Amino acid sequence: MRRHIVITLALGAALVGGCTTAKKRRPTIFIPPAPLTPRLQLLHTFTTEADLVGSSQSVSKALLGKKEEATRSLKKPYGVTSRGAKLYIADVGLGGVVTVDMASGKFDRLSGDEGKGKLKVPINLAFDTEGNLYVTDTGHREVRIYAPDGSHKENIGAEQVSKDKKFKPSGVAVYGDELYVSDLQSHQILVLNRRTKNELRRIGGPGKEKGETSFPTNIAVDDDANIYVAESLTGRVQKFSPEV
Repeated sequence: MRRHIVITLALGAALVGGCTTAKKRRPTIFIPPAPLTPRLQLLHTFTTEADLVGSSQSVSKALLGKKEEATRSLKKPYGVTSRGAKLYIADVGLGGVVTVDMASGKFDRLSGDEGKGKLKVPINLAFDTEGNLYVTDTGHREVRIYAPDGSHKENIGAEQVSKDKKFKPSGVAVYGDELYVSDLQSHQILVLNRRTKNELRRIGGPGKEKGETSFPTNIAVDDDANIYVAESLTGRVQKFSPEV
């Protein structure tokens, strides 16, 4: 059985108070709350590096006469995924992907976020088994792909997936050699071969009936290759079998 850890990304800027000797004890929060049977426990929330490493480092730097580095902060996080001890966060407000090392608390920017890999409005992101990162960018209307070291590899745009040159990717997921991308333009889930980028099939289509998909914003694939599609307009989640 897998163990799931839930981390909430705070959207507002954290207010850093003065130096105190005693820390306030935070209440233990379980989800759902009593009297329901709890399934998850809230462990931590953060917006800045200081929320993870604490203010003590800033104090020690000041005492030693060292120049304090500017605290890095999230602005408007949307999609999030992880690889090893790092979180990868698509931040719409910053217009880029922020990497967070949970061991050190260090915030950083994706190294390939420049040139042809420059992001504009990153929404969702996912890794394949080889460590390649796929980022949907609704601003550029492309899926941007980055190598395991963070460098930019290539982009998938309308000219590759759409006959009418219209494409607005939102959700993204990977299962084996299949890349799933939800397209807000066609209201469908595009299934591509992640190696060749050739289209294999499409799921759904414009409409609100069962099996149809209207504004599919987010998608996920489970261990049995079932596809889950969240739709913002209809307020529902649909489950599709791998054979669809």
